[in-house]
Amino acid sequence: NEDLMKIIEAKAKGKTKKTETKEEVSTTAVDLMAQLKAIFGFDREVSRASGGFGTVLIVEDNQAPEEREEKRAAIKIIAAKNRGTASMKLWVKEIENELAMLSKFKGHPNFVQLYDHAWLYDQAGKLRYSAFKTEYLSSDLHQLLRQGPMDLESLTALALDLATGVAHAHSLKIVLHDIKLENVMIRCTRTFIKKTYVLIDLGLAKEYD
Repeated sequence: NEDLMKIIEAKAKGKTKKTETKEEVSTTAVDLMAQLKAIFGFDREVSRASGGFGTVLIVEDNQAPEEREEKRAAIKIIAAKNRGTASMKLWVKEIENELAMLSKFKGHPNFVQLYDHAWLYDQAGKLRYSAFKTEYLSSDLHQLLRQGPMDLESLTALALDLATGVAHAHSLKIVLHDIKLENVMIRCTRTFIKKTYVLIDLGLAKEYD
């Protein structure tokens, strides 16, 4: 994205590092939530979790598909932090790669579904965050296995779903690279009759010729 690169380079030139006060951090957080609500149109935040990847908000969302278990969505927020120009370019490229992968798997039942994405800027026009709005998936395979062994029927369904997802990726000449327990989540219908195993976190996926 050439326009985005020009903005990053322009903002990086002549900038001195500034330490934010508690008041500024608080205001930034309020502004961020206001931006997210304006862009994504959710009703309210239900919960949040943070980690090395960033922060995930679970929100009430009346736009969620009717057949899903709950009218919710997930918003993954990744901070740009205080990066130099080269680091910022790399970060933007990584985000754009994940967006491209999510777009390629749109509509496939064994991949998380992207609803929307936004770049968020501060009042000075500096790029601060990337935000992905995706479908809400309530639990992952790691959490499921902590409850006890899976029965043969569930194991068969898991193997079939993962094999179907990986085969589809390979048919597009994409290698996923990051399949692990925490990156396999479970989608339930509203009636909980059927579970589908879903692959998430496609930032490391790569397309090969």
